[in-house]
Amino acid sequence: MRTIFYSFLVIIGFTLASIILAPSYFDINTYKTKLYKIIESQTGYKLIISGVIDLAIFPEVKLTAKEITLTNKNEILFKAKELDIYPSISSLLRGNIYFEGIKLNDAKIFIKKNKKNSYNWTVNKKITQPVNHDNSQPHKIEKEKNKGNYFIIKNLYLVNSSIEYIENKKQQTVKNISLRFQHNDNSKSKLVGEFYFKNKKINFNYNTKISNNDIEFKGNFNSAFYDINNSGKYNFALNEGDLSVEGLLKKNLIDKKNDLKLGAYINIKKKNLQINNIKIAFKDTILDGKGIIKIEGNKTNILTDFYIDYIDISKFYPSETFKV
Repeated sequence: MRTIFYSFLVIIGFTLASIILAPSYFDINTYKTKLYKIIESQTGYKLIISGVIDLAIFPEVKLTAKEITLTNKNEILFKAKELDIYPSISSLLRGNIYFEGIKLNDAKIFIKKNKKNSYNWTVNKKITQPVNHDNSQPHKIEKEKNKGNYFIIKNLYLVNSSIEYIENKKQQTVKNISLRFQHNDNSKSKLVGEFYFKNKKINFNYNTKISNNDIEFKGNFNSAFYDINNSGKYNFALNEGDLSVEGLLKKNLIDKKNDLKLGAYINIKKKNLQINNIKIAFKDTILDGKGIIKIEGNKTNILTDFYIDYIDISKFYPSETFKV
């Protein structure tokens, strides 16, 4: 999923940079063909802007592109009705590409997991290296490094958008996504927003720090039925990490007036999950435990161990319930 997210940002970055660097005293729409070639050469994807590209100066500099579609060889990856770009003029004068804000309106993102656990989102940039035909000299390969000319997005807004996820021919849709991704520096970011899943509204608020293959996160997600706080660290390359979770279930099945409190510490190692310090509390009753979840092929094995000091049934149901 990290690859999908960064692929998306890279493509948006190339698109915006190409539009902004076009001379404003010409008709920007004449640069569509050049823009298409840049995107395809850098990502392997085909970009199509069916609508016009507008440039506004007052009250702030804003570029708007309409009816955007991004495809690979077989399918549509992304489409949006409108894309608003708010460039930083001062950064352009310094030679960097920095965006104060980007807003995607009515966007649809299509994510598909293939049989080999690969995704339809992968940046396929072709890198060619010169061949040294002089055998008398050691073979040297020069690596070009981009020094300071990065695509930096300070604020990314997603409004009235959706994500369609397909795996094993089963489709799930997250609708009405509204979020703000705020980039604080080279590693720290903030993600705030809301979405609807199965007609239920879910809010989220997270702070993250990304370094190489590691991501650290801390935040909260909640709805009318639960309120969960979690934090942890995860390594994408090793598929390992730790996660602590605590929160409560609202309006639970046992009692419509009292919350069910939850807590656990989860250790992830590839396809195995070790769950420790499980704690489920309801009024004065506390249930402790631990568990292991192992995924082997198409089978999921769950082993759990729970214990409790005492349980008072009267705390769960009124005594009148048991009268004969």
